[in-house]
Amino acid sequence: MTYIIDHFHRVVRFQFQEDVLAFVAGEYSIKPTKTAPCLVYATFNNKIMLYYNIRLPRLQSVSLRESMLGDDEVRDELRRRGILDKPLEQKKLYHRLIYHTPDALISPSR
Repeated sequence: MTYIIDHFHRVVRFQFQEDVLAFVAGEYSIKPTKTAPCLVYATFNNKIMLYYNIRLPRLQSVSLRESMLGDDEVRDELRRRGILDKPLEQKKLYHRLIYHTPDALISPSR
């Protein structure tokens, strides 16, 4: 069972018929030069199931950056680093924090 929940706590439930080993969702290429919103499941039965053109018009998404800017401590830290008004630098910082070593926590973005 996959639950997709937006920031207003509206829920869409997607029933999947097998036990799931891995799951990912996002915009993926289904044809050359064309992407579509997809749900991708890998099952314990060695199958990969791709559901594409998944449209959920009633759900709203918020970017990580938008969400983080709603936190006073985060805004203060971005201001201290001199990147409060630099979206690209914020994106780089979040990337380092999520995907790299703990050193990213202390090395300011410049």
